[in-house]
Amino acid sequence: MPESPKHTVQSCNQVPMELIDLIIGHLRDDSQSFVTDLKACSLVARSWVPVCRAYLFKEVHIVSSAIEPHSMDRYKQLAALIKQNQTIAKFIRSIQFITILTVGDVDIASVESLDNHFPVISQTSEVRSLDITIEGGRKRYQTGTAYFGWCYLLDWYLSTKQLTTISLTGIDEVPILSILLAPQLTTLNITGCYLASTVEESSLDLRSQHSSFALENLKAHFITGFSSSLLGLCTRLRVMDLYSVAFTGSNNTNELALPAFPRLASLEVGSIDGWDLSEGTHCVADGHTVFPAVTSFKVLCPLESKFPRFRTLQSLSLIYDGSDYAFDWSELSQLVNDSLPHLTHLQLAIHAEEDAEPILESIQKVLSPHNGVNVIRSFELELHESLGDVEDWWDTSENAWTQLGNTLSSASDFPCLRKASISLEIGCANGDESDESLMSEVLKGKGCSDFRSVLSGPLEALIAREEVEVHYEVDITF
Repeated sequence: MPESPKHTVQSCNQVPMELIDLIIGHLRDDSQSFVTDLKACSLVARSWVPVCRAYLFKEVHIVSSAIEPHSMDRYKQLAALIKQNQTIAKFIRSIQFITILTVGDVDIASVESLDNHFPVISQTSEVRSLDITIEGGRKRYQTGTAYFGWCYLLDWYLSTKQLTTISLTGIDEVPILSILLAPQLTTLNITGCYLASTVEESSLDLRSQHSSFALENLKAHFITGFSSSLLGLCTRLRVMDLYSVAFTGSNNTNELALPAFPRLASLEVGSIDGWDLSEGTHCVADGHTVFPAVTSFKVLCPLESKFPRFRTLQSLSLIYDGSDYAFDWSELSQLVNDSLPHLTHLQLAIHAEEDAEPILESIQKVLSPHNGVNVIRSFELELHESLGDVEDWWDTSENAWTQLGNTLSSASDFPCLRKASISLEIGCANGDESDESLMSEVLKGKGCSDFRSVLSGPLEALIAREEVEVHYEVDITF
């Protein structure tokens, strides 16, 4: 007879979650498990030791607070564990450091706590993700041993050249050039920061010195001092999310357009100062454009510039607060027109300090010229209108809603439509709940039993389209 194969238990590199659930569930549900079952679990557990360590120490959270004396206890425990077993440090892949500021706080807590446990920092060279957050205020970045706290964390991990993700919140003088030069960095999230000023050079000079950065995902919210020349070198970007960003640099916007963003697929923008996104996006003789591959565009108005143009746009989302400024609907209409060949998803979220009628009429003007020549599969509308005269409210809006419903209900005008979602939020200007009762009485007199079903009539034709999934809701706020 052939010899039976020898079976050995080897350490695994990845824990199958189904097996974990099965074993833990078995031990939890059956407290009278046989000893053989426990032995089997013990045997498997021993083979999982490397994996367990990797999971347990993969993410480390450090909190520093001058008003909480024990905020660093967890970090001190980690330091003690690493002192006992230095291999644990190699499992750490992500560090989140939070400093909670108080009035007059100079970050002493974080400096002392980290200074006493330098071996922890020096041994965690496998960290790939670093998140530094300043809560309750802002802190200025300064390099050097005199600023050994979170500033040193950033310097140290940048020096390892291993970081793939950096997140920074509430920091002034962010060393943006040093960060962008990190060779493995693919994701950068910065919020509420002032970026360090650099000697302003042309994008051509920077390109000759630094080539293109590795960054693929950029999220920048409430940022001051972003160099347009540096952004122009992020040519590998695939996702870019910019909100309330003030750009600095050359007034020559064509200089920024030269490198373009050939891989960018998703663009989200709002309140941009110092960069006209429309520059270099229109079709020109040589076919050059800043955004040749964008398929998803989300804009939060006001944008402070004209809309860019796209050749490959598939999804368009617009968020508009009508209480702040007068929106140019012709801009949206032109954008939709230019995107017709590929546009499959259209989302509009509009907050209007007026009746819905003029807004709905404007939407009609955007949609009507393209009846029968569009490929829109999904249409979403979120509309907030302020309620003026309760008794006349529905008289001014019903016809406009009916026209929109009839437009979308036409299989010839919107042959590809498969999903429609409409949400109406009614804001009572007087803040008086009696408005709801009065509204209900007015609607009953017009044959509508409840304000929540007020759209069922105008959207009747759209709802009747069997191939279209229709969702609608109405809410009232005071």
